Amino acid sequence: FLGSHLCETLLQAGYRVICVDNFLTGRMENIVSMLDRPRFRLIEQDICRPLDLAEPVDRIFNLACAASPPRYQADPIHTTRTCV
Repeated sequence: FLGSHLCETLLQAGYRVICVDNFLTGRMENIVSMLDRPRFRLIEQDICRPLDLAEPVDRIFNLACAASPPRYQADPIHTTRTCV
């Protein structure tokens, strides 16, 4: 939810946005309106896996950590890995 609003704000400001999401807690409906924009790219992947990008990246906003106590307590190691 927060990430989709950040993506929208950055696109409106003229930035190129690469969104990485495994949709464990997020929803595709939150970003579907951005999928056809030329400056938006979606990579459906767990952020804990290595990510190879050909283009340079200026900033990273990590919003991957699950905010739901049952979700992050179920796999605390994965939760920690998403944050670092």
